[in-house]
Amino acid sequence: MFILDANVFINAHRLYYSFDFAPSFWQALEEAAKKSAICSIDKIHEELTCAAEPDHLHEWSGNQFREHFEKTDSQDVIEAYARLQQWANSSDHFLPEAKSEFASNADAWLIAYAKARGGTLVTHEAYNREKRNRILIPVACQEFEVPYVNTFDMLRQLNIKL
Repeated sequence: MFILDANVFINAHRLYYSFDFAPSFWQALEEAAKKSAICSIDKIHEELTCAAEPDHLHEWSGNQFREHFEKTDSQDVIEAYARLQQWANSSDHFLPEAKSEFASNADAWLIAYAKARGGTLVTHEAYNREKRNRILIPVACQEFEVPYVNTFDMLRQLNIKL
């Protein structure tokens, strides 16, 4: 199971797989989700649908993909989330604002869900252990032994052709 970060949806929508000229990408995501090969989480759905002015991504995530945003309120996910927050807050490496952001955005929930469910996280963030002002998903994934890939590697592993 691949668990998708918000930047997978946002970057595709804004940069290279716009709904108007690459509908096959969005259809492929829907098909993969129906086969339980991919999903995302409720916190990502909140990020995608909180825009002041709804756009095509907002509508798609609220309609066609809505049922594929998994809840993060199960005990195993909450326990993994607590371990992630404990790790982040006890670290001398990260600045206080990085810890605060990590506690308030969806990233730790994504990692916790992937850890609890044995999934692979999909993100466009790059590993950079030296970064102090932000806790990057790949850094936390490596710390908690959660595999991660980018969108293109996910598409290859799922053998999706656009």
